[in-house]
Amino acid sequence: MSFIAQMGVLNEDYRAKSGTPGSRGFDVKIEFELAGIERTTSDEWFVDSEVTETAFKKALAKDPDQYINIYTNDGGGFLGYTYLPDGSAGEWWDGIVLNYAAVGGRDNTFYPYNQGRTLVHEMGHYLGLRHTFLNFVCSNTYTTADLIVDTAAENLPHYGCEQTSTCGTLDPIHNYMDYSDDRCMYLFTREQANRAVCSLVNYRPGLFSSKGVIPPLLAPLLLDKE
Repeated sequence: MSFIAQMGVLNEDYRAKSGTPGSRGFDVKIEFELAGIERTTSDEWFVDSEVTETAFKKALAKDPDQYINIYTNDGGGFLGYTYLPDGSAGEWWDGIVLNYAAVGGRDNTFYPYNQGRTLVHEMGHYLGLRHTFLNFVCSNTYTTADLIVDTAAENLPHYGCEQTSTCGTLDPIHNYMDYSDDRCMYLFTREQANRAVCSLVNYRPGLFSSKGVIPPLLAPLLLDKE
């Protein structure tokens, strides 16, 4: 597992950097810096549940107002999860949990989620973005579904890479906030970028003035099973 490589993918995709798969998307203009890594070996915490989530986050979280806490374990059977900022920003449970197998850069071994897009997706939630298929309705307004108009309506999550049209128009299968395979994902839209920046400014202003690296490299936080 390479968190250094994973951070590279995160910045490539959020900045739509030229020469990378994410270059076809809109530049969100948010860039991330690795403050540090802490490895904690715990068979108990490796198995994610409501009980263990409370335990490891209360024990390991580093100032959620200043840092994005990222934890890895078995993900509780999911690729990852996080909470939207309007109900969690700055709380002890604020942060991102990833399935350890999905962490890394290009072409790790966890096919088809082997391009580092799980963190890109979960970071989207951390910054206030919803699933493109939210509530499973064919709606495309600022008050329904994902609350974004420039993502096409979609009433089912998409898996794989084959183009679908669940609402009579092409589903946004290349959007990071769908459930497509990593190799198919390559874009945020202009309005998603705007919402992410607004969420950052309004809910997470402390991240702009982070204290930087935490000696001796304590965050983001990784729960590894040796």
